[in-house]
Amino acid sequence: TYTRKYGEVHKGDYPVFSASSSTPLTYIDTYDYDGDFLSWSTNGFAGTVIVLKGRFSINGDRGVLIPKIPEVDILYLRYILEPIFRKLAKGRKGDHGEDEFTKLYPSMIENIDVPLPVDENGEISIKLQKEIASSYLAVEQYKQEIISKLDTILNQQTKY
Repeated sequence: TYTRKYGEVHKGDYPVFSASSSTPLTYIDTYDYDGDFLSWSTNGFAGTVIVLKGRFSINGDRGVLIPKIPEVDILYLRYILEPIFRKLAKGRKGDHGEDEFTKLYPSMIENIDVPLPVDENGEISIKLQKEIASSYLAVEQYKQEIISKLDTILNQQTKY
């Protein structure tokens, strides 16, 4: 239902997310979700997981994950699920094994096991999930800093 054309007819403030993990497809006058959710791309570069916040909608090229238990940290799940989802994605591979176009439908992920850390009593630990997610986030930030600095170096003109 949610296409660019639909967005032109029903312009609004609420984003519609599609296969892209970086920008909304369009903005419409209604929304289907309100809150913080994990979402994955089902087409294109399938299995890429992002956190969507606020009021939004999705189309068929994206799925939303809703936890069945309250003891989960969605940022932890984002880092843990993405490599699992990317491995499950099926489709056309390009040079060096890189994806050209892949798919990961809900039926392909409905029976996966998600590792959750437990405390000394064997209970799911939200504290440990947050600590692990924090470590992943720090690594991601360092990686972005390094990439930015390398881009700066590569773009500098050398003077002789």
